[in-house]
Amino acid sequence: MKELNPDVVKIAKNFMMFVKSVRNEFQTERLMDFLVGKSVSLRQGWEKAGQVWPAIESPDNYFVTMYTLLENLEVRRSKETWLSIGAGPALYEIWLSKIAQMNFLVSDFSHQMCKSAKTIFDGTKVLSGSAARGGKIFHSAMDMESLGVKSNTVDQIISVNALHWAPDWRQVIKEMRRVIKADGLGFAYLVVSGASINIEGPDGEKQSVSDISRELVFDELEKNQFEIFFSRIMLVKEGQLGKPAQRYFIKARLNLKNFSSWREKSMKLSAYAA
Repeated sequence: MKELNPDVVKIAKNFMMFVKSVRNEFQTERLMDFLVGKSVSLRQGWEKAGQVWPAIESPDNYFVTMYTLLENLEVRRSKETWLSIGAGPALYEIWLSKIAQMNFLVSDFSHQMCKSAKTIFDGTKVLSGSAARGGKIFHSAMDMESLGVKSNTVDQIISVNALHWAPDWRQVIKEMRRVIKADGLGFAYLVVSGASINIEGPDGEKQSVSDISRELVFDELEKNQFEIFFSRIMLVKEGQLGKPAQRYFIKARLNLKNFSSWREKSMKLSAYAA
């Protein structure tokens, strides 16, 4: 397991103060009524879950993810535009825009998620007096498989806990390739579930969300000319609704030149447990 950098931990703990304030605003005694699987379709489920999602995601998941992002994000140009795919209520993006003056286009196929993200950005007390000095956040509801973004216009991409929910996750990666600038400077930073997610439908039937292995994602990224730079397994004892969670982080850069496949080189992997 990796030893934590105390300087990064300190910043991540500051983020958790922001998370705590937001979670308190979205808490409800009937949290289970808002689960994704309790609706007729996943789309309807996400519209419902968007009303309380900051309270459903676990503090440990928030901490591990932010710590990993802080260690790996690279600002490559001045005045970059970052695209966040499947951002949900966008707590990571809102906070990063504040402390690092990063500009984000925050997207999610759920209109309610985008509405919650805008509410948090506009009204959260933690941002009072400083949001105006931070970066800009633009909210847009769009499908992950068909991004309403012009080709070759995005500097960098983040997608946290979203790719495995897409009916066609390979198409999402193709869209990433289409919209990211072709100068080879930008990275894609992905956090993906490392285990299948079983949800219960409105009539009690079991539904399983696609279990995407890290190797499959590596291969698909390389097909779309993304070179794999780094990956980390993230294990959390108390994830969403108190259940253990396993996710993996991938850092990949668009590279239009020849590069060695991850299968041919000794790539340094790391693990983190909370």
